[in-house]
Amino acid sequence: MKQWTALFALVALTSACAAKEEAPAADTATAMAAAPTATFESMAGDYTWTMKAEVGDSVLGTGSSRSEADGTGYSVNNARPTDTTRFTGKIEGGNLISESAPYTDPAMPKDVGQVMWRVVAPLPTGTGLSGIVTVSPVSKPDSVLVRARVETTKK
Repeated sequence: MKQWTALFALVALTSACAAKEEAPAADTATAMAAAPTATFESMAGDYTWTMKAEVGDSVLGTGSSRSEADGTGYSVNNARPTDTTRFTGKIEGGNLISESAPYTDPAMPKDVGQVMWRVVAPLPTGTGLSGIVTVSPVSKPDSVLVRARVETTKK
Protein backbone atom coordinates (compact mmCIF):
# COMPACT_ATOMS: atom_id res chain seq x y z
CA MET A 1 0.00 0.00 0.00
CA LYS A 2 1.01 3.60 -0.31
CA GLN A 3 1.10 6.43 2.13
CA TRP A 4 -1.89 8.02 3.70
CA THR A 5 -1.32 11.41 4.91
CA ALA A 6 -3.47 14.08 5.57
CA LEU A 7 -3.67 17.38 7.12
CA PHE A 8 -6.32 19.32 8.99
CA ALA A 9 -8.39 22.44 9.88
CA LEU A 10 -11.44 23.12 12.09
CA VAL A 11 -14.90 24.46 11.45
CA ALA A 12 -15.76 27.77 13.02
CA LEU A 13 -19.38 28.24 13.98
CA THR A 14 -20.98 31.65 14.22
CA SER A 15 -24.30 32.61 15.65
CA ALA A 16 -26.38 35.74 15.55
CA CYS A 17 -27.29 37.24 18.89
CA ALA A 18 -30.33 39.24 19.89
CA ALA A 19 -29.98 42.85 21.00
CA LYS A 20 -29.06 41.67 24.47
CA GLU A 21 -25.77 39.75 24.29
CA GLU A 22 -24.94 37.22 26.92
CA ALA A 23 -21.42 36.11 27.74
CA PRO A 24 -20.81 32.44 26.88
CA ALA A 25 -20.39 30.00 29.72
CA ALA A 26 -16.78 29.75 30.91
CA ASP A 27 -16.31 26.20 29.59
CA THR A 28 -17.71 27.20 26.16
CA ALA A 29 -15.41 30.22 25.92
CA THR A 30 -12.40 28.05 26.82
CA ALA A 31 -13.33 25.42 24.22
CA MET A 32 -13.79 28.09 21.55
CA ALA A 33 -10.44 29.69 22.38
CA ALA A 34 -8.69 26.32 22.07
CA ALA A 35 -10.11 25.62 18.60
CA PRO A 36 -7.25 24.98 16.15
CA THR A 37 -6.77 27.11 13.08
CA ALA A 38 -4.93 24.54 10.98
CA THR A 39 -4.05 25.53 7.43
CA PHE A 40 -1.99 23.78 4.78
CA GLU A 41 0.76 26.25 5.58
CA SER A 42 0.75 25.30 9.27
CA MET A 43 0.60 21.60 8.39
CA ALA A 44 3.48 21.70 5.91
CA GLY A 45 6.41 19.47 6.81
CA ASP A 46 7.69 15.93 7.07
CA TYR A 47 5.61 13.17 8.67
CA THR A 48 5.83 9.49 9.51
CA TRP A 49 2.74 7.34 9.14
CA THR A 50 1.45 3.98 10.28
CA MET A 51 -1.48 2.17 8.69
CA LYS A 52 -3.33 -0.32 10.87
CA ALA A 53 -6.22 -2.70 10.37
CA GLU A 54 -9.57 -1.05 10.92
CA VAL A 55 -10.11 -3.29 13.95
CA GLY A 56 -7.19 -4.38 16.13
CA ASP A 57 -3.56 -3.36 16.20
CA SER A 58 -2.17 -5.20 13.16
CA VAL A 59 0.22 -2.89 11.29
CA LEU A 60 -0.40 -3.03 7.54
CA GLY A 61 2.27 -0.53 6.51
CA THR A 62 4.55 2.30 7.56
CA GLY A 63 6.17 5.15 5.71
CA SER A 64 6.89 8.83 5.47
CA SER A 65 5.38 11.78 3.68
CA ARG A 66 6.03 15.39 2.86
CA SER A 67 3.20 17.95 2.87
CA GLU A 68 3.65 21.29 1.14
CA ALA A 69 2.07 24.65 2.04
CA ASP A 70 -0.29 24.39 -0.96
CA GLY A 71 -1.88 21.09 0.17
CA THR A 72 0.09 18.84 -2.20
CA GLY A 73 2.73 16.34 -1.23
CA TYR A 74 4.13 12.86 -1.63
CA SER A 75 4.22 9.65 0.34
CA VAL A 76 6.71 6.79 0.47
CA ASN A 77 5.88 3.31 1.73
CA ASN A 78 8.80 1.86 3.74
CA ALA A 79 8.25 -1.50 2.01
CA ARG A 80 8.98 0.15 -1.37
CA PRO A 81 11.26 3.15 -0.65
CA THR A 82 11.85 3.96 -4.33
CA ASP A 83 8.09 4.17 -4.98
CA THR A 84 6.66 7.67 -4.44
CA THR A 85 2.96 8.54 -4.61
CA ARG A 86 1.83 12.15 -5.09
CA PHE A 87 -1.28 13.44 -3.32
CA THR A 88 -3.43 16.55 -3.09
CA GLY A 89 -5.41 17.70 -0.09
CA LYS A 90 -8.39 19.85 0.67
CA ILE A 91 -9.96 21.12 3.87
CA GLU A 92 -13.68 20.54 4.01
CA GLY A 93 -16.09 20.79 6.93
CA GLY A 94 -13.45 20.44 9.65
CA ASN A 95 -11.74 17.52 7.92
CA LEU A 96 -8.61 17.09 5.90
CA ILE A 97 -9.21 15.01 2.78
CA SER A 98 -6.15 13.80 0.87
CA GLU A 99 -6.29 11.81 -2.35
CA SER A 100 -3.42 10.14 -4.16
CA ALA A 101 -2.69 10.21 -7.84
CA PRO A 102 -3.39 6.88 -9.58
CA TYR A 103 -0.64 4.28 -9.13
CA THR A 104 -0.01 0.57 -9.60
CA ASP A 105 0.16 -1.22 -6.26
CA PRO A 106 2.11 -4.51 -6.55
CA ALA A 107 0.17 -5.86 -3.55
CA MET A 108 -3.11 -5.73 -5.53
CA PRO A 109 -4.21 -8.36 -8.08
CA LYS A 110 -3.14 -7.37 -11.61
CA ASP A 111 -6.72 -7.29 -12.90
CA VAL A 112 -7.53 -4.44 -10.46
CA GLY A 113 -5.38 -2.05 -12.48
CA GLN A 114 -4.35 1.28 -11.05
CA VAL A 115 -5.64 2.30 -7.63
CA MET A 116 -5.75 5.45 -5.54
CA TRP A 117 -6.05 6.06 -1.81
CA ARG A 118 -8.13 8.60 0.08
CA VAL A 119 -7.63 9.71 3.67
CA VAL A 120 -10.29 11.53 5.67
CA ALA A 121 -9.24 12.86 9.08
CA PRO A 122 -10.40 15.56 11.48
CA LEU A 123 -8.14 18.60 11.42
CA PRO A 124 -5.31 18.18 13.91
CA THR A 125 -4.94 19.96 17.19
CA GLY A 126 -1.36 18.81 17.74
CA THR A 127 1.52 17.40 15.73
CA GLY A 128 -0.30 14.58 13.96
CA LEU A 129 -3.63 13.20 12.91
CA SER A 130 -5.63 10.00 12.84
CA GLY A 131 -8.07 9.12 10.11
CA ILE A 132 -9.52 6.49 7.81
CA VAL A 133 -7.84 5.46 4.56
CA THR A 134 -9.59 3.70 1.70
CA VAL A 135 -8.00 2.25 -1.43
CA SER A 136 -10.14 2.02 -4.57
CA PRO A 137 -9.62 1.05 -8.20
CA VAL A 138 -9.34 4.11 -10.45
CA SER A 139 -11.85 2.45 -12.80
CA LYS A 140 -14.38 1.98 -9.96
CA PRO A 141 -13.82 4.80 -7.43
CA ASP A 142 -16.92 3.82 -5.41
CA SER A 143 -15.54 0.32 -4.75
CA VAL A 144 -13.34 -0.07 -1.68
CA LEU A 145 -10.57 -2.67 -1.77
CA VAL A 146 -8.97 -1.70 1.55
CA ARG A 147 -10.28 0.28 4.51
CA ALA A 148 -7.90 0.93 7.40
CA ARG A 149 -6.82 3.46 10.04
CA VAL A 150 -3.86 5.77 9.51
CA GLU A 151 -1.94 7.76 12.09
CA THR A 152 0.62 10.43 11.25
CA THR A 153 3.18 12.23 13.39
CA LYS A 154 5.05 15.37 12.35
CA LYS A 155 8.84 14.92 12.51
